[in-house]
Amino acid sequence: ENFRVAESTVVPRIPVRGDRRHPKFYFGGASEAAERVAATEADIQLFWGEPLDGVGERIARLKALSRELDRDLPPLEFGLRITTLVRDTTEQAWTDAEAKVAEMARSKGTGWHDHQRALAVGQQRLLELHERGDVLDDNLYTAPGKFGGGGAGT
Repeated sequence: ENFRVAESTVVPRIPVRGDRRHPKFYFGGASEAAERVAATEADIQLFWGEPLDGVGERIARLKALSRELDRDLPPLEFGLRITTLVRDTTEQAWTDAEAKVAEMARSKGTGWHDHQRALAVGQQRLLELHERGDVLDDNLYTAPGKFGGGGAGT
């Protein structure tokens, strides 16, 4: 619908693996429509950082939806897209994370094109997470969602 390509190629060539003549299709989206696409067409459904119970619920729903929609591809796989701070100690990581959130608070989230607007179902889920607490599942830091919009939710 949006692109038409004729007599094109990819360099370097994508290696053929068995019957697969294309790269894996990574997909994101939390709306009902997006989940239907993932359940039937995607190779890997990506999630943003959410509490484990929510991710587990979505995985179960997508697996059931894949069966319901008679998926004719290999089983859907799952991945996580999350910002991770790695430091020498846990204390250093939390100090740096809190400093980043403090800077977001000072700048009121300027620079984020989606600040305080829910552009997608997944972004809305991230913006609402901080209402459950600043830290969920021991180390899922939800405070960035107060200041940085959906893309910086956890």
